[in-house]
Amino acid sequence: MMRMEEKKAFNGKDMVRQFKELRQTIGSDKKIAAFGDNASINKCKIVREACADPAIDIKQWFNVTYRPDLHGINVIWEKARAHHSKRLTYLDSKELPVDNMALVKECLERFSSGAVKHLA
Repeated sequence: MMRMEEKKAFNGKDMVRQFKELRQTIGSDKKIAAFGDNASINKCKIVREACADPAIDIKQWFNVTYRPDLHGINVIWEKARAHHSKRLTYLDSKELPVDNMALVKECLERFSSGAVKHLA
């Protein structure tokens, strides 16, 4: 009996692949910045080097180690994730194709600057 291989954790190589796909999707004429926490995957050498590569050219920004004043952002992400999940369930139920980049954009666009100020 063959043993099923377990899915490994998302690592630096996976992150680089995602950044390459993002650059390809967005195009070379747009600036991209990635905001990350201080997890080692965000700061590992392979990711830093890939982001600095002119072919990928993604500016990395990092949150400080502890910022209690930013905890309010979790409210927005929670609502964005809930909308994303609801839309995915709907699209799957209708067997419609999923454009993940468009779906993420739709989720984030639900929060106009006024809505974000209201949550603060």
